[in-house]
Amino acid sequence: MLCSSRGTANPRVLDVFANRLQIQEKLTRQVAESIQNVLQPLGVGVVIEATHECMTSRGVAKQGVSRVTSRP
Repeated sequence: MLCSSRGTANPRVLDVFANRLQIQEKLTRQVAESIQNVLQPLGVGVVIEATHECMTSRGVAKQGVSRVTSRP
């Protein structure tokens, strides 16, 4: 999972939620809501690009398959 951030807090928030088994859309929502609740900024935008191991290791076996989700 790639994480690009200007601060150090965002990758830490991402690590907390990314260690759980869940769908990427839920992960994106949880990260956005956590940042909003803790920092209370005027707005939050989260974009996550992740490689899906189920697509690369079994079944379809395509390399480099990733998906991007966002939450404004």
